[in-house]
Amino acid sequence: MSMKRITTTWITSLLLFATSVFAQSDVTVHVTDAGTASAIIGASVELNSTMLPTDGNGDAVFVALVDGSYPYTVTVNCYESGSGTVVVAGGNVIENIALTELTMATVFWNVAETSSMNSFPVAAASISMTNGNNSYTLAYGGFDNFMFE
Repeated sequence: MSMKRITTTWITSLLLFATSVFAQSDVTVHVTDAGTASAIIGASVELNSTMLPTDGNGDAVFVALVDGSYPYTVTVNCYESGSGTVVVAGGNVIENIALTELTMATVFWNVAETSSMNSFPVAAASISMTNGNNSYTLAYGGFDNFMFE
C-alpha cells in the first residue's frame, strides 16, 4: 500500500470521526395552547442551562447542540408549566409541547355593613387582589381594613 493511499485513508477516517463526534444540531421547542393549538408567544424555555423566550410562532431555537439528552422546562403566566427531554441524535429536532391554561373563576363580592339588625350595601368600598398568593384586602373609609387569605 502506498504512502499516499494510507494518508488519504487516515484523513478520511479522521474527518468522519470528527464529524460524528462533534456534530451539532439545532433544537426547536414549539409551545402551543393545549385548548386552541395557538402558538404561545413569550413563554420561557430553559434547555441546557440556557433560557430563551418563544417568538411570534411559539418557537424557542437552541443552536449548535451536540448529540445527547437535554431536559427542558417551559413556563409562562396563566398556564401550567411543562417539561420534557429532547434527544439529539445527529440532526435537528423539533419538540412540540402543549400547555394547559390555568382555570380561572369569576369572584363576586357583596360588601355590606352588618353592625345593626339590617345589612345595607356599602358604596365605594374597594377590594384589592394580590396576584399569586390569593390574598384579598377590603377597605372602606372609616372602618378597619380586613385581609382574607
